[in-house]
Amino acid sequence: MQTVLQSDYYQIAEIGGSMTLQQLKYMIVVAERGSITEAAKELYISQPSLSGAIKEVEKEAGITIFSRCRAGVALTKEGMEFLGYARQVVQQMELLESKYVDKNLQNKDFVFPRSIIPLRQMRLWNWYSILDRKGLSLS
Repeated sequence: MQTVLQSDYYQIAEIGGSMTLQQLKYMIVVAERGSITEAAKELYISQPSLSGAIKEVEKEAGITIFSRCRAGVALTKEGMEFLGYARQVVQQMELLESKYVDKNLQNKDFVFPRSIIPLRQMRLWNWYSILDRKGLSLS
C-alpha cells in the first residue's frame, strides 16, 4: 500500500483513492452539528456539495458513516470509529502545521493557502458587515 501526501492541498491518498484532509474536516463538522444543512452553512459551502463529499468518502471507505433521517444525520457504529481516526488525522496535521509551517511563515509575509482564500474573504466580509451595522469602521 503506497500513501502520498501532497502539501499543496493536503491530499492524503492511497493508490486509487483521493480522500482529502478537507473532506475529513467536513465529516467532523457534520458529526458535531448533526445536520448536513447546518454544517454546510458553517463551512460556507452548498448543501449538495457537502452531501457529495460525504458520499465520496463513504464510497471510498466502503462504509456508511452517517445514517440520514428527517431530523438530520447520526453517526453509524462504523462512522464513530471512522470519525475517531479522522479527528486524529486532522489534529496531527494541525500539529505539523503549527510546529513547522507556522515557523517557516514567521520570516515571510503571511500568505493564505489558495484553498482557504474564499473562506477567509467570506469571513472578512461578515466582520465588515457586523462593524458597519454597529456604525464602526477599521480606518
